Amino acid sequence: MRLGVFTNSLGRYTPGEVAARVQELGLQAVQLELAFQGEKIRWSELSAGQCREIAALFQERGIEIAALAGYSNLVDPDENRRQARVAELVHLLKCARDLGAEMVVTESGGMNERNPWQPDPRNDTEETWGRLRDTVAGLCRVAEEAGSRLLLEPFWAHVVNGPERMRRLRQEVGSPALGFVLDPANLVTEQNATAVGVLLDHLFATLGDDFSLVHTKDAKPGPAGVALLGAGQGILDYPRFLGGIQRAGYTGPLIIEHVNERGIPEVRDFLLRIGASLAGSRGGSLG
Repeated sequence: MRLGVFTNSLGRYTPGEVAARVQELGLQAVQLELAFQGEKIRWSELSAGQCREIAALFQERGIEIAALAGYSNLVDPDENRRQARVAELVHLLKCARDLGAEMVVTESGGMNERNPWQPDPRNDTEETWGRLRDTVAGLCRVAEEAGSRLLLEPFWAHVVNGPERMRRLRQEVGSPALGFVLDPANLVTEQNATAVGVLLDHLFATLGDDFSLVHTKDAKPGPAGVALLGAGQGILDYPRFLGGIQRAGYTGPLIIEHVNERGIPEVRDFLLRIGASLAGSRGGSLG
């Protein structure tokens, strides 16, 4: 099993310090947030030389940059803001190879002006779907030319809110540069929280092996709704989840997220225990 971390939990460090810290934690990969020492790098201002310098720092430590964080609301109802963000994402897709990565992770986003992480009835309209599909198709054309890939991460309150819409987007865009993040915690709601096993089984039955990166976090219902937590801290059935990944033939890293720096070792050890248990019972391994 290869483990990595989303580096938004390590944003207080320089790039070299992030790479060193990831190595110290016994991890092998990152989903890289281009934010260091509390400052975000504007993607359109990245130069090829700067990208290669960052990539070299991770390569020296033997740390794979499995993906870049390119989160953007692709259906933002503010059209000027949406277009500006898409232009930034285009630049990141073009820079990915220089950063030592192939995949750039984003999301479909949503139409809720106050909070795109909350539902909105316009997320379900064909008009919104068409805008998303056309935007993703254009980004995938850029990715194909650049030798990179665009990965969408679903979320229950977004336009791409589950495996059916992931499949529909795959069929309608039809680009080899399009991929998906498997992150079942994002799909847990107050309505399905008592049947997460069914949720997991449905995900794998619908997607098969059509996912390119795996995120490991957890979900737990509470008074304020479903909270997202570190893996092993909620209700997700991790033996079932990791077993499904294994059966699908996934060989990439598992990306730890939704945990602060101090909590990474606990989540790492939890995942390693589950992985070792699965390997022992089935004679196989993850990654």
